[in-house]
Amino acid sequence: MKNKFLGVITVCFLAVQPALAFSEDSSVAVADPSKIFQSSSGYKAIISQMEEKDKELNAKIKESIQNLSKERESLNKSKVAGDSKNDAKIAKLSEKISANENTLVKNSRIIDYAFKKGMGTMQKAWDEALKEVASKEKKKVIVAGPLWSAPEVDVTDKLIAKLNEKVPYVKLDFDEARAKLESETSSKK
Repeated sequence: MKNKFLGVITVCFLAVQPALAFSEDSSVAVADPSKIFQSSSGYKAIISQMEEKDKELNAKIKESIQNLSKERESLNKSKVAGDSKNDAKIAKLSEKISANENTLVKNSRIIDYAFKKGMGTMQKAWDEALKEVASKEKKKVIVAGPLWSAPEVDVTDKLIAKLNEKVPYVKLDFDEARAKLESETSSKK
């Protein structure tokens, strides 16, 4: 019982200790990176473009795969043993499904490449915003994490404003991504 009580006191002390270390005079500030990125107009633009491109590239293909799969399934159910025409149709449908699935993978890689490049732009702006806010607020360290200390050391909103100022919009270049991936594919052959 005594050990449990000491354990609870120790946990409480450790939980309170970081909050006591932060004050307005402290050289440490706190920021919530997930809130910053989710509130960033540049990040929202990246996500929006990715979703639009996914719909544009993949909606018809996914629908085609469903229709071809249904047709193949129906041929499989009505299959007569030894019917070579039926077997040939099933094989042809399977080839089309496979080709469509390969296209989905290729499109996914294009979107992923463009996303990573856009997030690289966001990362550079994030680094600059951190430096500028830390300098302006006279803080040596900005700790990443949700707000668990005194609000006077939270610089999340300032970082959101600075990041939106630096990168109000990020334009994803899907054509560049496609060209890059095609050149990588052709160089492997």
